[in-house]
Amino acid sequence: MKYLSIEEAIVLDAGCGTGLVGQLLTKVRKFRIDGIDYSQSMLAEAQAKGGYRALHQVDLNHPLQIAVDTCDAVICIGTFTLGHVQPEALHEMLRITKSGGRICLTVRDEFWLKSNFGSILNELEQASQAELTELQTIDYILSEGSKCKLVLLTFL
Repeated sequence: MKYLSIEEAIVLDAGCGTGLVGQLLTKVRKFRIDGIDYSQSMLAEAQAKGGYRALHQVDLNHPLQIAVDTCDAVICIGTFTLGHVQPEALHEMLRITKSGGRICLTVRDEFWLKSNFGSILNELEQASQAELTELQTIDYILSEGSKCKLVLLTFL
């Protein structure tokens, strides 16, 4: 992977849902992937797909019961949308990420516009906590024509 060169990196799939991202990651490289999600039924589907070292039911809008500097990377795809995970959850993701680690996430465009997500990213950069490594607008759900921001942060 272009941004994560650590062999057998510890990756948290935050908001793992049915495990599609974890399934894809295990095909790319031998990551040690843990998944967390609010929905127990989605976690059961993720478990059936395999590839996860551990799966836990967690509300990402609350402090995570994960130690500081645990993860080499956090990936959070499809959870920053209206009515789901709030932008402030990013602080917890940074807390559990090792220095030099990466956080990759998507933010649905309509949520980006209605939330303070951009402001939080600016604050993190201004405080030298994280560097915005990449920011793109990409297709989100093709059938509805929606877009999202693809964000890659490096924890400093």
